[in-house]
Amino acid sequence: MRVNVHLVNVQTGSQLWAETYDRKLSDIFGVETEISKGIAESLQAKLTGREEQALAAKPQTIRKLTSHLRGLALKDAANYSSDALFKAIEFYDLAVRL
Repeated sequence: MRVNVHLVNVQTGSQLWAETYDRKLSDIFGVETEISKGIAESLQAKLTGREEQALAAKPQTIRKLTSHLRGLALKDAANYSSDALFKAIEFYDLAVRL
């Protein structure tokens, strides 16, 4: 996937910062942190420790939720197939470990 980001001053219409990110689709949420940090750096903003922690935690939280939802979907679609149920358990386990 490719994400093009442009930070524009709306008063002047001038571009303040731009970056292109080429990533695997599985890393879609990880690029969010990179974009946020890039914007902060371009604005010369100093992030507090709490803000940096929040940026780091967000992708992890999304991965937890995604794993949990995959487990639910497999469980619901499994029609009591043991293979699907074991795969659902793997996703639940991943969510708990994250």
